[in-house]
Amino acid sequence: MPRKRNDLAMTRIAVLSTTRLPRFLGEGHPTEAGLFAEDDLLIDAFARRGARAERLAWRRVDVDWRTYDLAVIRSTWDYIDDLAAFLARLRAIEDAGCPLVNPLRTVEWNYDKGYLLELAERGLVIVPSWIGAATSFAAEAPAWATGAPEGYIVKPTVGVGAFGAVLLADGDAVARHVSALSAAERVIVQPFLPSVRDEGEWSFVFLDGGLAYTALKRPRPGEFRVQVMYGAETIPAEPAARDRAAAEAVMAALLLPARYARIDMARLPDGRLALMEAELIEPQLYFSSVPGSADRFAEAMLAGATA
Repeated sequence: MPRKRNDLAMTRIAVLSTTRLPRFLGEGHPTEAGLFAEDDLLIDAFARRGARAERLAWRRVDVDWRTYDLAVIRSTWDYIDDLAAFLARLRAIEDAGCPLVNPLRTVEWNYDKGYLLELAERGLVIVPSWIGAATSFAAEAPAWATGAPEGYIVKPTVGVGAFGAVLLADGDAVARHVSALSAAERVIVQPFLPSVRDEGEWSFVFLDGGLAYTALKRPRPGEFRVQVMYGAETIPAEPAARDRAAAEAVMAALLLPARYARIDMARLPDGRLALMEAELIEPQLYFSSVPGSADRFAEAMLAGATA
């Protein structure tokens, strides 16, 4: 049973993490300490409010989840290597009566980027996307892969940290790349938007449905990926009113509980922001880049845990 606000000192929070470094790490990537820096900032923010938070690996089998008031999914990036086990553990956490954020049903909807097509059907503007099994692309590519002078981004539909993402010159290169993948692998193909290079990719962070803060991610010269591990710059940014409205429209269309969300968007040639991804599982939330963001996140989570 959730505790009352004046019992914050008794509130226990599990910050879900991992004991295994994810596959996307490689040469030039952050040290392990740097990788989990956001967890440490969040744990400190909880502590400043009198709550007891600790980083726990989701794979651990010796945890009594009934003793925690809240489990927050954070640095569980290795779930892409063992998705079935990850979902089973989240189910066990919820079955133990520990509130999970975001909840399992939201995670089950969000882990495969096929949700983008569903959101497009609800009227949202998304980056043009082909999504399907690798074996299907060759037959469908002639009708889809046209009009992208800067090339195409290809990546798995289940992935984190730009793992497996490549930038390819044209539809033929995409077809060759996809044909070499496992027949069972699902991929997403999107045109590379020059605005990602020239302006940056926008990230709108929502807490309990309201826009909390915004960041702009700019890739380093010669790079298309906007993650910090590839040398990108992340800075706080103030969106224009219409850009804010575009992000808020995405949140309104989700139709699933999401106490936190990172809505990633990029500008189309016509000037509109289009949805690239709605990150509802374990997104980086730029606690190191946006002053006060870890405190805002902790405050929001505790407001729900102690209501």
